[in-house]
Amino acid sequence: MALSFLQRIVEERIREAEEAGAFKGLAGQGKPLALKEDGWVPEELRVAYRILKNAHLLTPEVELRKEIHSLWDLLKTVDGEG
Repeated sequence: MALSFLQRIVEERIREAEEAGAFKGLAGQGKPLALKEDGWVPEELRVAYRILKNAHLLTPEVELRKEIHSLWDLLKTVDGEG
């Protein structure tokens, strides 16, 4: 998949900063990020989402996203890209 113009600029700037050493010596360098697994879920819905996750159920949004990705994959094979 081709990168957009803006994505290419961002990637180039990141690469230049890395080569210049801008990322050396940062706190936590070389360690995994401690990201919250449910950070994207509003706090009032986290318990409900955790229950759904533990029951191996997907939210409607995730089901729809999964279906969209499946359809994109199918389209790629039809177009001969996959």
